[in-house]
Amino acid sequence: MVDGKISIRDDADSLYDSMKVAHDTRWDLPLPGLAETRRFMEVTRDAVIGRLGDTEMASVQDSYFTQLVVFHQDMHNEAYTYTRQTLGYP
Repeated sequence: MVDGKISIRDDADSLYDSMKVAHDTRWDLPLPGLAETRRFMEVTRDAVIGRLGDTEMASVQDSYFTQLVVFHQDMHNEAYTYTRQTLGYP
């Protein structure tokens, strides 16, 4: 538990917090394998959905951070797409 919140992985911040992990060291991180990464993503997604609940109005704080994550992921998806296009991939 970190700051009153349950952490999915004890080492999550040291692997995934882009504010704490320097660019030059990201290639050398002991990242988990594909299955474990997908499981982490699924558990994270389910926790966010659970936190937002079934109500139509999430808190301002929860809404802000959820949108921030979605927009940040959109940025990566866009970069992935234009890189594929630049390389001539379908």
